Amino acid sequence: MWRVLLICLCVLGACTTGYNTGGVTQVPGQLGEDPERAEQLFFQVVRDMQPVAQSECRKKRRDNFCEFVILVDVDPRSPPNAYQTLSDDGQPMLTMTASMIASFQTADEMAFVMAHEVAHHILRHLEQQQDTVAASAELYARLAAQQGGSPRDIRRAQQLGAQVGAQAYSQDYEFEADRLGTVMTARAGYDPVLGSKYFLRLPEPDDTYLATHPPNEERRQMVAKTAAELGL
Repeated sequence: MWRVLLICLCVLGACTTGYNTGGVTQVPGQLGEDPERAEQLFFQVVRDMQPVAQSECRKKRRDNFCEFVILVDVDPRSPPNAYQTLSDDGQPMLTMTASMIASFQTADEMAFVMAHEVAHHILRHLEQQQDTVAASAELYARLAAQQGGSPRDIRRAQQLGAQVGAQAYSQDYEFEADRLGTVMTARAGYDPVLGSKYFLRLPEPDDTYLATHPPNEERRQMVAKTAAELGL
């Protein structure tokens, strides 16, 4: 069973796999213009996505970590965002800000973003990212020590290694989550291609080598390709 909690969040852990939505373009027709409808659609999407996501999770993970908790950050100061974290006992938590919910134009967009975040957990991206961060931080620190670096230099190298490790496969993770998210969105009865129109209102990701998200158009193409493979 999924639980939906309405809470006011300030910080929910440092290790997250998230949906980069800062500066989403505001356009007419967003659900925020009708808060009651937005709330109804949100709970409907949760109900529709629940059996699909849990089935996919149990099939791919084959463990007991498929009891999703859905959190809604109702703090009006929180920008549009959705992200996946883990509870202390390893269960997945998906947080979506109220401003994110208000920024959707359709239930298809809402379902796609929710499926994308669920996919991060199913595909074990958070665990893989943490392993990569730890290994990269250790490698950079060891290299700094071998070169005679001071304790301060080693700490800085360790921090840099952790940053590089966190970004190492992040774009691959986003594509993988988009692909599985497309499948689950369709199985839940929504249109992933329409859902991917949300990318049209997102700012283009930073194109530096440390960028965490792929270009928006490439992600839309991934969704379209996957949908075509499903015969949609």
